[in-house]
Amino acid sequence: MASAIDFSQLTFTDEQIRDLKELLFDSIVEAEDFGKFHTVVPGIVSGKEIGYVGEFGLVGKAGQGCDPTPDTFRLGITKKIWDPQVWEIIRDECFTDLENTMAVYAKKVGTEEADLTGTAYMMMVEEKLKTAIKKMLWRLSWFSDEDHANVSDSPAGVITDGVDVDYFNVIKSGYWKQLFAIAATDSDRRVTIAANSQSTKALQFSTLTPTLADGYLQSLVYGAAPELRQQKNKIGLVTRSILDKVEQFITGQGLQPLYENSVNGFDFGAPGLKRHGVTWFPIDVWDEIILAYFSDGTKLYRPHRAVLTTPDNLMVGVPSTEIIEHFDSFFDKRSRKNRIEARDKMDPKISIDKLTQVAF
Repeated sequence: MASAIDFSQLTFTDEQIRDLKELLFDSIVEAEDFGKFHTVVPGIVSGKEIGYVGEFGLVGKAGQGCDPTPDTFRLGITKKIWDPQVWEIIRDECFTDLENTMAVYAKKVGTEEADLTGTAYMMMVEEKLKTAIKKMLWRLSWFSDEDHANVSDSPAGVITDGVDVDYFNVIKSGYWKQLFAIAATDSDRRVTIAANSQSTKALQFSTLTPTLADGYLQSLVYGAAPELRQQKNKIGLVTRSILDKVEQFITGQGLQPLYENSVNGFDFGAPGLKRHGVTWFPIDVWDEIILAYFSDGTKLYRPHRAVLTTPDNLMVGVPSTEIIEHFDSFFDKRSRKNRIEARDKMDPKISIDKLTQVAF
């Protein structure tokens, strides 16, 4: 098995860089704070129900005098059922995989040579894995679909050929699959982005003008159900492809001074873009995933997306008390292998369909 870090592009000699800390990491898209936009629901097991009490309909008729006929209004109850699925990460590392690489200088010596725990090499692997897990949470919760397939499969799917679909079918129904279903059932919940239907990737991006992008956000807000518009904690999650165009629209209208504090280059540490009464947050990891894994070689699968909802409505059911309960790194003396392992269950669930408005 090859080492977790690919040193093949480095010419290895005794005189070259020996300190792993001097390696320059590729620039990566930092996965946004998952907990900020989702509500983790602990103690969830398979089959557990979520019950929702609706509202009374019309009440109050004209007075009837004696012997009145009582009303027949009732409270409606709807439910959804949790079905958390297991995900896991397992990576074995043998000390011999590090021979003839610069990581040999990060190993221990003597009898403990095989034990990589606590070494600079293993700490680097663990640190990069943490970033990968952050992105995994977004990928599994939003893009998972048990029916995913590659573009050339029969029946054809939307996952890029050559990409292992096992990374995209862990969860039976991620948020996007749920949102597409909600929009199919109730067309009022959808804003259609025409650029997504263009025949090439270039046209998908060139036909999304700043004016259109801003109009889509406006349509999401003003076309939302009254129940959603009344929510004081509603937020917008949007691909960077859309929000960049909205920034261009604002600048083109001469409104930059008014919005410069909220725009601020869209630094995630700063507030999102306040537009049409809603704060919109660019979810860069969405763009990254779509660009890398949802292409048929000519065009992308719905590269421009946006959701108006509330964090309470984006629930993630887990059996433990946290989104990730177990992350372990250990050395097995018998096999002389080092293992990194993480495992848990999760189920993303849109709580109330009416509290979503989606554009794609």
